[in-house]
Amino acid sequence: MVSMDRSTNISSLTPSQENAECAFQEQELMKNLDTISLPKIYCVSNEVTKMHLTKMIPVHEDVSVYIPMFHTLMQNGDLTTEIKCMVHSACHDLKKEDVAIKRLRECGRDFLVSYAQTIIGSIPANVRSRLVKFDVPENGEQPSHTDVFTFRQESDKLERELDCMLGFLVSERSPIIKSFAEQVISPCYGKENELERGLIPKLLYQLATQEMEDLSVLPCLCKYALATFFRQSQKK
Repeated sequence: MVSMDRSTNISSLTPSQENAECAFQEQELMKNLDTISLPKIYCVSNEVTKMHLTKMIPVHEDVSVYIPMFHTLMQNGDLTTEIKCMVHSACHDLKKEDVAIKRLRECGRDFLVSYAQTIIGSIPANVRSRLVKFDVPENGEQPSHTDVFTFRQESDKLERELDCMLGFLVSERSPIIKSFAEQVISPCYGKENELERGLIPKLLYQLATQEMEDLSVLPCLCKYALATFFRQSQKK
């Protein structure tokens, strides 16, 4: 009987050894498959998600459009409560936060109001044209390109959006926001070089490219985007 080292390149084996190696690998694979179970979210049907969304989406909207967006939030079986928590997080009051978060908020506001428009305007048009705006299609129509990406002029809306996003990240205890908050209060950090460090662009980039180990868990920025579909009632 020939003993085979599992590190051996299969192409160097004889036909009989290759067959034995393939059979062994198949057995190992089947053993591993027996220990694997689907994440809970993949055991929830679209109809269940649709039932929950129907209670929250206006009657004139096509609920089926929103199912792929919100289905992952059905992990705990209660989409309504999950969304309420997310919307509440987006309304988090930053005035109650510590110095680091308040300082990060100042950095963000300063960047948006004083620098972002100039930076975006200096990007060549052929690059900005890749970031096109779309008309949102209705009834299965194809989206149409309308314009190249431009900077939103209303600074008050941008500041409000920044506050909501930071509040959400703080409330959700995002490790990314914690890391950047620690940077702005470190001894080596100075306001005079915050633009050169690109603190806010780096924060947005890390949020946009965040990878989750568990594919059934949404990144913070995705959850925040979904939270913006709704508004917290003033009566509550």
